[in-house]
Amino acid sequence: MLGPVKAGPSPTAPELGAKPRRKALGKAPARVQAQLSAMLAISTTGLPPQLLAALKHAASFHNPEFYRKQNQRFSAWGTPRLVCCFDARDPDWLGLPRGLADEAAQLIATAG
Repeated sequence: MLGPVKAGPSPTAPELGAKPRRKALGKAPARVQAQLSAMLAISTTGLPPQLLAALKHAASFHNPEFYRKQNQRFSAWGTPRLVCCFDARDPDWLGLPRGLADEAAQLIATAG
């Protein structure tokens, strides 16, 4: 005998991850290198992945164009849900907008 058959959406549907909590940022090194030029460049050597995710999350915001298309039932194909303003092309440095210098310093200070 097979038992009951479950149909429809499950009550524990997967959701997007929440914004990283400041208490769960990991342990940052005592000194973090940063350069302020056209962008704020932060050295990623020794930074925990949770802190890197929090820094990237601070430099991202929801794309209003995506939600406008979705609400009007247009195709949202090719329109990103998030606008990411960070540069992670170099694995040793994370580029953030200059306006996030205070928030980045606060996040790193919170991580130790």
